[in-house]
Amino acid sequence: MKVAILVPSFSKYSGDARVAELQAKEFVRKGDKIAIFALEGDLSPEGVEIYKLGVAKGSLFERAYRLLFFLDLPKILKWLPKLKEYDLVISHLYPMNWLAYLAKKFYRIPYVFYNHGTNPPELFPKLYERIYLWLYLSLNNFTTKNADSAISVSEYARKELREQLTLESTVEYNKIDTTIFHRGINGSVIREKLGLGNAPVMLFVGRIAPQKRIDLLIKVFKLVKQRVPSATLIIVGKHTYDYYSKIVRKMCGSSVIFVDSLPHEKLAGYYAACDLYVTTSYWESFNLPLVEAQACGKPVVAFDIGPHKEVINEKGMLVEKGDLYGFANVCTEYLSQNRELELLPFYPTEKKTICLVCSHGGHLTELLQLSKAFDGHETFFITYDTVRTRKLRKKYLLQNIGRNPMRFIAVLPGIFKIIRNEKPDLVVSTGAEIAIPVFIAAKLFHIETIYLESWCRIKEPSHTGRLVYPLSNIFLVQWKQLLRMYGKKAKYVGEVF
Repeated sequence: MKVAILVPSFSKYSGDARVAELQAKEFVRKGDKIAIFALEGDLSPEGVEIYKLGVAKGSLFERAYRLLFFLDLPKILKWLPKLKEYDLVISHLYPMNWLAYLAKKFYRIPYVFYNHGTNPPELFPKLYERIYLWLYLSLNNFTTKNADSAISVSEYARKELREQLTLESTVEYNKIDTTIFHRGINGSVIREKLGLGNAPVMLFVGRIAPQKRIDLLIKVFKLVKQRVPSATLIIVGKHTYDYYSKIVRKMCGSSVIFVDSLPHEKLAGYYAACDLYVTTSYWESFNLPLVEAQACGKPVVAFDIGPHKEVINEKGMLVEKGDLYGFANVCTEYLSQNRELELLPFYPTEKKTICLVCSHGGHLTELLQLSKAFDGHETFFITYDTVRTRKLRKKYLLQNIGRNPMRFIAVLPGIFKIIRNEKPDLVVSTGAEIAIPVFIAAKLFHIETIYLESWCRIKEPSHTGRLVYPLSNIFLVQWKQLLRMYGKKAKYVGEVF
């Protein structure tokens, strides 16, 4: 059988290319004739024909070209007839789907879509990035609708594909090259090269991109450094977003080492050199580096997202998404066990400004029960004007708005002014309705929010809880019975009394 495998980049630095390369080798072992069609690449597995179509250079031009590939008619007319020679076309990613789609349409060549997932637009801060990904998803949808079958790289990716494109697929987990990634590799060469000595090392491998949340990984590492001062973090990967790379680099000290993308033969040495593999990514469809690290015998710590439950082994640990302190604690425990280190106590080093929002009665009492959690930080209250609240240290006192829409509208300008002037890092509220306008303002100013449902709400959600639930970054309830009344965001962590 003659099989054409289409992949945008067939480069030794690309995870998707590593998957396509192993797939090609497997076909060759079965005696099939294989060709790789790619825009660019430098891999050349034995027994595989390579066709490089060409692509505009530079990250911005390359992204634009990939999105608008269908406009390059001369290239399509040149390479599409080539696919007539094949019995099967497997397309790994857009824009190569265009060639598979057209080969199916005009030549009736069976077309298999290999689903690696698509980054969710909402994880990207720039509007133009979100627009790009929305267009990408639309074009991906169009070019896969005539596929004869689809393969997803995880159960999570399968469900995501069904939701996004209403396309059913079977699951085939990505394979890794166990001749390269395995236990027993000597990591001392990398340690010597980077001057690490016997320091505890955390490692991340992947693109430096917003959805990978390297910024959160740096924050986690700073927490780890407080308890393990000798720790080093190595970040291996391609910088694909200049603005994001600048943000991340500004956050780093000398204990963070950046290494450009590596071919997987060299990458194995970095896995061997580390004590712990870490990732704070907010989205993955499989997570190839995590599996490679495990194959090299390394423990893994990751957020509990997407497919991680499917691929992490018994040595790994999943942490609730966004829980940086929990993540840091797990990392320090792993490092201390592995290196027999004596951990230093943790002290908050970054002083935050926290806005505390509540009405004046029991809601205030509940919030004051949490006062020790705010030690070491600057706090101020937004609450109602009463004899009791006038005794608070720093406060902004407002008229009681109750459920009066006119009073609600009247306080909005003042609340927006408070939030704009104080610039809090976090808003915490126990209710009641005063939380609604403050959470609206926080959302518009991109300030993170935590809402704690009232202790007296045991089985039924509060009016305020229902309204602020979609606005909250973290939503907590004090009774387990209440979890079923809210969505997946709601968490139970105990009571304040």
